[in-house]
Amino acid sequence: MTLAKNRGALTLLDTHGTALLQSAAALPDIIKINRDELLQAGGMSGNNLPAAWLAQGVRCVIITDGREPTLALTPEGSYEITPPVVDTISPVGSGDAYCAGLIASLLARPGAAWKDHLTLAAACGASNATSPTAGLAADISLSELQQRCTVRAV
Repeated sequence: MTLAKNRGALTLLDTHGTALLQSAAALPDIIKINRDELLQAGGMSGNNLPAAWLAQGVRCVIITDGREPTLALTPEGSYEITPPVVDTISPVGSGDAYCAGLIASLLARPGAAWKDHLTLAAACGASNATSPTAGLAADISLSELQQRCTVRAV
């Protein structure tokens, strides 16, 4: 991660446990973690990890929770993003689809608002959940799913 950051690449950390705690020290641009992983890591460290990471220089901390709202602590403010309701076939890979959608959005539209990046990420995660295999569902529009997300400043 340090090499990528030194070369100006956008960095996102999505892991758990000891690997999360050790890798977060490299201060990625974004840390994406689910609520269960955060509880586990917080118990291991004894700290309020999102606050500590932001204070150390991480730009954004995203805490997903499956179908429940995501908490995103971004440079523009804190948001709660409720993903669109979909018929879940398999949630396997939805976190990876979320990360891929977020990075794709940040790279394609760096000047867009964080809430736009976050709703596209949520749409990608939801699309993946409607598919029997990992990957975006072919029969659901990401744009439609993105419009069905709700965003609330917190």
